[in-house]
Amino acid sequence: QRIGGAFGGFRAAAERGEQAAWQAGNPATSATPGGIEAGAAPDPMPGWAKQLHSTQNARHRRQAAIHALQSGDRGGGGITPDIRERD
Repeated sequence: QRIGGAFGGFRAAAERGEQAAWQAGNPATSATPGGIEAGAAPDPMPGWAKQLHSTQNARHRRQAAIHALQSGDRGGGGITPDIRERD
């Protein structure tokens, strides 16, 4: 019972923080993160900027996936030093 109440406080604080961040990033609208209210201002980003942003995001995701696959093929982390004294 007590633990659930503590998490409820964290959840409420996180929701307030999300709302504050959303409003700070979108001062022209009164929209919420869950959806845009009727009468909200149109997106000021031009089409070419959206296309560029989309292309850059796709390139970043592709490179991250390639890197993860390549680094996953390598061994590592399992090597331990030999601490026995040999003369």
